[in-house]
Amino acid sequence: MPLEDPAFYFSTARNLLAGRGLTVEVVWTYGLGLPSLPRPSHEWWQPLPTFAEALALVVTGPTGIDPWRSAQLPGVLASLGTVTLGYAVSRRVFADLKLAGANVKAFGVGLALAINSLMAYHSVSGDSSALFGFLALAALGIPIVMAPQGLPAGLVAGLAYLARPHGVLILLSWVFEPAGRRFLFPALFGFGIMAGPWALRNLVTFGTPGPLSGIAVFTVEKADLFSLDTPLGPATLSRHGLDRLVLSRVDALVYAFSHTLGLQGFLPTSIPAWLGLWLVARQYPPIRPAAVYSTLLALTTPVLFGPVSSLGALHHSAGSIIPWLVIGLAWGVDRLLALVGRMRRWRRDLFWVIWAGLVCLWGVQAWAALAQTSAQCARLSGFYAEIEAVLGRLPPGPVISTTPYTVNLLTGRPALSLPAPDSADAVVRLARHYGARLVVVGEQAGRYPTELDTSPDRFRPVYRSDQLAVYEIVK
Repeated sequence: MPLEDPAFYFSTARNLLAGRGLTVEVVWTYGLGLPSLPRPSHEWWQPLPTFAEALALVVTGPTGIDPWRSAQLPGVLASLGTVTLGYAVSRRVFADLKLAGANVKAFGVGLALAINSLMAYHSVSGDSSALFGFLALAALGIPIVMAPQGLPAGLVAGLAYLARPHGVLILLSWVFEPAGRRFLFPALFGFGIMAGPWALRNLVTFGTPGPLSGIAVFTVEKADLFSLDTPLGPATLSRHGLDRLVLSRVDALVYAFSHTLGLQGFLPTSIPAWLGLWLVARQYPPIRPAAVYSTLLALTTPVLFGPVSSLGALHHSAGSIIPWLVIGLAWGVDRLLALVGRMRRWRRDLFWVIWAGLVCLWGVQAWAALAQTSAQCARLSGFYAEIEAVLGRLPPGPVISTTPYTVNLLTGRPALSLPAPDSADAVVRLARHYGARLVVVGEQAGRYPTELDTSPDRFRPVYRSDQLAVYEIVK
């Protein structure tokens, strides 16, 4: 199980089934101050993955399947749906564009989606990624596969929003829907039906209809998310200065297109795919909303959220872009071969020769990603076992940690985020407020663990290894 996001969804699903409602015993950021624990959950993340995992746990409970494997089931099913729907959408696009062998080329699109390394990882990561990818594809694909039907598309877009806030970008992209207002108004109504009740719940519970993750626009460094002294806001930007703000956004853009949508998602064909997507959008108006959506997501996420985009905000939503990039690439390859074929008087369609080579390349990429993920899983398994063993022999009570949701899931202890950019004084204040006696550091985070090592009169090391350090707070 990866760190934090999956731990949040899994633990909230189990809390829901245990009759505790949508609650957590974790404080992940301090935008809401220092709330009492347990507290209402989902101020930062959306609820649909929690509900889907809870349903999977109910359905598979009598079978004796490991609960974590059950929680992975919604992502696996959503990924299968993405491959199937990607085939259906591309078949309609290619048929409408009168490409020779449209069905066979659409199968090539489905095959590319099935072996895509990023989407394969999303299918088993136990978070919002695969659900959002499928629902976003469905919302944008409904007007292509069916006659433009605003209401069902809006309902599905509302579900996508309940998986990830990026679902709002689908509404913006529908401004370019060829059916115009006849489609847009029913779509907005359907979106409101799905998203409205949750927005009302958030407004009553947290004072804002949308998730608090929107305040991540103020981050300049990852550690800013967890500040207790300076919660995210305009003061965060003033502390860093304009030059660091701009640099953080440039870094996030480079990371987005070279790593998330390049090395992870689509090496080495992302640039030709973007070009193909926009060329086909010029020729085929029904796909324009998808091209606009994909571009908005890829550009606005790193520009607005900077380090949070690189931390995972774009990664978890990138699966909703990749099907459209594959369609754009397939169309571009076909058109380029047709042009060269007319010039050289080729008699055979060489699409599958080129596509088979790309599939082999993507297969190698997927194999390398699988090996890397397997190594990561082995390391995390040892890390989780170490956390359970070390904390299991220490006095009970809340802990302050770099991975609070993970620690809470593994040990059942209330957990608080380590205020990474702040001084040790903030840690002491936090410990006194919640009665915490331990600090658990599993990775370098802002000023920590160095800040703890330089204050031996207040923080006594009780355990240290290559991947975990635990300190007792001396009062």
